[in-house]
Amino acid sequence: MREFDKDPEERKRRSERAKKQWQNPEFRKSQSERNAGKNNPNYGKRYKRPPRDPEWCKKISEGHKGLKHSLETRLKMSESQLGEKAKLWKGGVSYGKYCKKAKPAYKRVRAFFSWTCVFCGQPQQHEKLIVHHVDYDKDTCCNENKPYFVTLCRSCHGMTNNDRSHWEPYFKEMVDTYYEGKCYFTIEEFKKLYDNKMPTPEPKL
Repeated sequence: MREFDKDPEERKRRSERAKKQWQNPEFRKSQSERNAGKNNPNYGKRYKRPPRDPEWCKKISEGHKGLKHSLETRLKMSESQLGEKAKLWKGGVSYGKYCKKAKPAYKRVRAFFSWTCVFCGQPQQHEKLIVHHVDYDKDTCCNENKPYFVTLCRSCHGMTNNDRSHWEPYFKEMVDTYYEGKCYFTIEEFKKLYDNKMPTPEPKL
């Protein structure tokens, strides 16, 4: 443990300084650019969990056998996370349905971003990349708002449900700056590029 980690007051001061830094849009932008694309240490890498000791797994499994929460406890746990009590509650927007016109365009979005997660650089493999609605607008393609899509692997997409005020401008700036405001191929462009055939990077599920 580092020396300053032992001092609660020093840890608190460092935490406050870090929070102020990340509130600065220019600092966030510089950090984003520094870790974009091939500058990202995880670019092109795929996480592989190291093999676990079979004896350790067996020991953990045995230790958890027979341990169950009572029905009363399970009900209390469930009720404590319902509706507005849930930490990710956004006013019930998750119950809304996505525009039906958006889904047919997803393959053209994935092709536009070369079947790659725009955040970590992970290429699409056994599972289709998630087409993330940057502005969290489920009516995209059914309204007059400009569509903003990016492709993300499941791991990176999980991060976007937290701190939306950070991720929305982050990806919008990415689309506007690096992709000149475009985030998908038109039907005509897709047909011209792939001659009505699904390109090889699309996985067979």
